[in-house]
Amino acid sequence: NIPQGTLPLGDKALDDVRRSGITAVNLTVNARATDSGSAFDNTRDRIASWMRELEAHPMSLVGVRSVADLRDAKASQRLGLILGFPDTLPVEDELGRVDDFYDVGVRIIQLTYNTTNEIGSGCLASEDAGLSELGVEAVSRMDEKRLLIDLSHCGRRTTLDGIRTSIRPVAITHSGCAAVFRHPR
Repeated sequence: NIPQGTLPLGDKALDDVRRSGITAVNLTVNARATDSGSAFDNTRDRIASWMRELEAHPMSLVGVRSVADLRDAKASQRLGLILGFPDTLPVEDELGRVDDFYDVGVRIIQLTYNTTNEIGSGCLASEDAGLSELGVEAVSRMDEKRLLIDLSHCGRRTTLDGIRTSIRPVAITHSGCAAVFRHPR
């Protein structure tokens, strides 16, 4: 995750990108509400900043909206930026925003980030109520748009509900374990 304050990207950052050999990254682009704007507005502003970076550095960066874009990033030795959210905060309870964010390039949305939101319960929530009614609708909307639903940081029940509800494959891109089993020797 590149902090927002580092934009625009400097020569050293772009040189690091070129030398890394990495094909693509899931770039966190969502933002929280501040005194100056809502999570939705701040996220749109952050995405616009990254779109300017893509336009300014086409020899180093490429936006990824499809598998073909991933292949292009690898073939052209550029870093593919897959726009993603680690939670649904910018969507809030307005599911039409899923479409809005898809239209500007978001392709991965994690349902929760540790705590409970309007979609479901995070892994650190004291009670895991699973997906809310809105969460079920959100998963269906994300499936329609073919967004990758990431269940990292979700509570166990929310994760199982997400798997059961989605008609498409889901991902758990990173996770911790609740316990470690040691096999007796």
